[in-house]
Amino acid sequence: LVNPYDLDGVAEALRRAVGMSRRQRQPAMCRMQRILSRQDVHWWANQVLQACEMVKRPSGVPIEMDIASQEHPS
Repeated sequence: LVNPYDLDGVAEALRRAVGMSRRQRQPAMCRMQRILSRQDVHWWANQVLQACEMVKRPSGVPIEMDIASQEHPS
């Protein structure tokens, strides 16, 4: 796994990948395919939504509660 903002890290990962033999690539590709089969677009969307639910306003009121109170004023 490489941070895409780390240019030196990306360059090093690409250098290692390009230098791999077919025998080295096979297990790496299998690992990557297993991860990608579980962590698809739906998994990523769920992760983002869960993170959003954890966000709170400076007042400490969760955003979803604040939105709900605006939609249904008492």
